[in-house]
Amino acid sequence: MNTQIEQISGASQELKANGTEMSESVGSIKAVVEQTMAATEQMQATSGTVKEAVANIASISEENSAATEQSSASAEEMSAQVEQVQAVTQTLRRTSQTLADQMSTFSLEVSAEDALAVAERNGAAAPTNGNGKATAQEAAQAAAPRAEAEAVGVNGH
Repeated sequence: MNTQIEQISGASQELKANGTEMSESVGSIKAVVEQTMAATEQMQATSGTVKEAVANIASISEENSAATEQSSASAEEMSAQVEQVQAVTQTLRRTSQTLADQMSTFSLEVSAEDALAVAERNGAAAPTNGNGKATAQEAAQAAAPRAEAEAVGVNGH
């Protein structure tokens, strides 16, 4: 019987040691669970911040995309306007050249004496281009009032 009591006592002590060990393990598990819960709560809080940051980035990306589209449309419009201006410039250049070519067929040189005589009849001085000749424009300007007066006289007015 003593042996049985000793066996029971040994088993009891073994159970007590195992119980203490299990209690310590449960305490460790409890600490790990508490740390996991704290980390989970922190992750949830951070997750909200991350979601908000991602939403802000998406919004900014949409705004940038819209601004890029507007800039592209403006650039295309400006490019079309530049092309129109270039086309008008070319047309003007061709018209100017055609006019210059056509004007070169008309040569009106008036001697200084003739221009002076016409100018004196009209009461003005006849300018010259430095070589004793009045330019066509100068002669026409000097002769214009006289030609007008003569035209009026021809018409009987």
